[in-house]
Amino acid sequence: MTTSRSTNATAASPSSSRRSNRWKYEVFKNSPLLFFFLCFSLFLKSVNTSSSAHANHWKYEAFLSFGDDTRTTFTDHLSIALSDAGINTFIDNQLRREENRQSEIDGEIEGATIAVVIFSKRYSESRWCLRELSKIMRCREDQEGKVVYPIFYDVDPSQVRKQSGSFGEAFRKHEREEDPNAVEQWRKDLKACADLSGWNLKTTADGREGLFIQNVVGDIIALTKTREASQSSTLLEYLGAWARVPYSLFSFSFFFAFFPLSEL
Repeated sequence: MTTSRSTNATAASPSSSRRSNRWKYEVFKNSPLLFFFLCFSLFLKSVNTSSSAHANHWKYEAFLSFGDDTRTTFTDHLSIALSDAGINTFIDNQLRREENRQSEIDGEIEGATIAVVIFSKRYSESRWCLRELSKIMRCREDQEGKVVYPIFYDVDPSQVRKQSGSFGEAFRKHEREEDPNAVEQWRKDLKACADLSGWNLKTTADGREGLFIQNVVGDIIALTKTREASQSSTLLEYLGAWARVPYSLFSFSFFFAFFPLSEL
């Protein structure tokens, strides 16, 4: 009797194994729902990865480009106000050796989502400022989400746009000392930047710097909030698209997940 039970158990084992394997095969063969959810999970993972990479793309929220005539006055006050408002801001107070300045600045410009360009009377005297501006405008073209925000401090936008007044004087000197191609590009970039939406101290807040800075900080906070909202909505948009898949597709897939065609 012992031998018989052992023989029957051994004989039943291959048959049971074949039925189990056959069931697994049929489930995966006739289960579009399982395949659908596998693809969907991979899709969500890729969206999450993409969103995280985009969110971590920026090193700073604001980069300040300015002339030395506002370094310890308006620009310093604006920088402090931005920091107090929780805006991670780069200002070039701690650059390393002079020969590395351009490459360092280029990297910081690329890492900031908003470039704040503070046009003052002596801004265009510095070739460093003009090089910064050209880099900023190239990044605006090449980097998705980059915002360029001009501030006209004690200068009229038309002076920047047309390179007149103190800007005209500075460019007459640059034309004698700098590469003509670079000077021409600086002119184009000044005009393009002056055409953007920004703030003019002479026509805002009755010229009161404190109130003017408050307005600028409020604007930059709004810009950063808009960008954050745009990033967070990306995943929701993808999910919304999937939510519009007809319910009948899910019902159909669910039915065949548990009732393979071979058993109907």
